[in-house]
Amino acid sequence: MLDGISYFLIPGAIACNHINGNWLISTCENDSNGLITMHIEFNHGDFFGHWVFESAPYLSEFRRLKNIYPELKLHLPNMKMYKRLFLDYFGIPITDIISRLPPRGVIIVPQYSTSLVLPNELEYFKNILNRFGLSFPQQYQVPGYGFLILPRQSAESRVKTITGEDLSSLLDDVIAWFASSYIAHRVLHTDTITRLRDQIELIQSYNNLILLDGSALLVNGLFVINTTIHVVGNLCTEIQGTMFPKIQFNIDDIMSRGNSIVYYYDSADFIKRIELKFPQYHDKDAE
Repeated sequence: MLDGISYFLIPGAIACNHINGNWLISTCENDSNGLITMHIEFNHGDFFGHWVFESAPYLSEFRRLKNIYPELKLHLPNMKMYKRLFLDYFGIPITDIISRLPPRGVIIVPQYSTSLVLPNELEYFKNILNRFGLSFPQQYQVPGYGFLILPRQSAESRVKTITGEDLSSLLDDVIAWFASSYIAHRVLHTDTITRLRDQIELIQSYNNLILLDGSALLVNGLFVINTTIHVVGNLCTEIQGTMFPKIQFNIDDIMSRGNSIVYYYDSADFIKRIELKFPQYHDKDAE
């Protein structure tokens, strides 16, 4: 156990998987060759939101364990840009990453699962997430500083629903509306971000965020305080919260820092309601 987090150290590991809250680790009878690897990915390692809340909280723990085991490596089977952003933020060089487990090495895995879709170990999850949140400096915003719009990105995100709806275009009408208004705003395409710290500092400089539901809400909600988060097009975090306690905890955590979450049925609903709030600022081209 290290600072309240328990780990399994398993010698002779040749394969590692996680299914329904249980580690399935294949070992061989041969003696360990001394190579030590940490594995932190659960069932959904290639999904952005899942990875941020299930795996990224252990990045700081990797650094702690690295002080104990200087040759320790981090096993990430499938590298993604968003993983690189978090690795860089936590000061983990790419030379510490391996994509394949070394044969007959020692593997370190967290004892308890942080999988979002599993109801078990909720208090453990809360502890891990609370510590994770402390990794991101947060500052109070001056009211009325404008709107930051974060459209759905396409590089490493699912851009279409199972019904064929294009998620990447859901905020197009909202962006066009702001372009014809006097309201201070900016559009941030996070696919262009090369440093997570830059994204955090930018979203913290606005006290209104406009984004889609799901991972965009939950992840960006980690970084802000005293902010109104406008969620256009509900992808069911409210419903998911009633089904999955860990997702509900994420939502509650966002709200606990003075943030408010406002849901809109679609872009038309958002525009209708924002026009009622700021009628004097719209249609600058009509003069």
